[in-house]
Amino acid sequence: MAGVNKAVSKINDFELIAAELAIEKKYDYVICGHIHQPQKKIVETKDGKVTYLNSGDWVEHCTALEYQQSEWTIFEYDEKDFPATQTVEMKTNVNVNDGRNQFLLNSSQPFKRFMKIFYAVQATGNGHISRAMELLPYLERYGKVDIFLSGAKQ
Repeated sequence: MAGVNKAVSKINDFELIAAELAIEKKYDYVICGHIHQPQKKIVETKDGKVTYLNSGDWVEHCTALEYQQSEWTIFEYDEKDFPATQTVEMKTNVNVNDGRNQFLLNSSQPFKRFMKIFYAVQATGNGHISRAMELLPYLERYGKVDIFLSGAKQ
C-alpha cells in the first residue's frame, strides 16, 4: 500500500508543479496524458489560474482529449456508440467559426493559432516521450506549445 500512496503523491506533485509553472508563464492550458486518470479541472494559486487537462489513457479508460467549438472535453469511447465502421471522405476546404473568428482552412493551410499550451510529459520511460512527440504536431495546430518534461532524480 505504501508504494501506491507514493505513486499517487508523485502524480499529484507532478500535476501541481506543471500547473504552477503554467500559471507563472501565463499559459491557458496544461495538457498531460498517460497518468491514467482523465481529468479536466481549474488549478488556482495566488498568482492566477490555468485549466489542467489529462487525457487519461486509451487502454484502461478509453479516453482522449478533444477540442471542439472552442471547448476542451474528455472523450470517453463506448463501443455501442460506433456500431459500424465506415469510411468518411474529408473535405479539402472547411469553414471554421470558433466564436471569435471565422476563417477557411484547406489541407495545405495550418490552423489559426489562438492558444498557449503547456504540454507536461512525465518522462519516466515506457514510451512517454515518443508518444508525446507524436501528439505535438496536432497540438501545434491550435496554438503555441511549450513542453515540460519531468523525470526521476536518478
